[in-house]
Amino acid sequence: MQNELFSVEMIAGLCDVNLETVRRWRKWGRNGIKLEAVDPEAPELTFTAEALTRFLNANPKYLTESMRQELERKQQPVAPSETALEALKDNYVYNLLKEKRDLLSQQLKELEKELNRMEKEAEGK
Repeated sequence: MQNELFSVEMIAGLCDVNLETVRRWRKWGRNGIKLEAVDPEAPELTFTAEALTRFLNANPKYLTESMRQELERKQQPVAPSETALEALKDNYVYNLLKEKRDLLSQQLKELEKELNRMEKEAEGK
């Protein structure tokens, strides 16, 4: 079982990030997903391949080729048929921004209608 776990140092090295970045992923998460530790109170944090896969599926920009190979070696392939765009569509921040864009687009259409109405009204006077 021990060889199935990832340490903070191992994740940082494979994802090419700082050790503190991995600790922040556990504490605060990224894009609505936290990197769940086996035992958050343990002196040495460890993570399962499943937890790491779940986190990287929501945050594909951190998935390096080295990490992909390590996860595949541990029998945890990361969304093999999922494209980056499909992964992005499940992303919490992406969905919030998309909703905001749609709302702003609707407001812009309403403003254009009002401007057209005002212009027609001004032409008629």
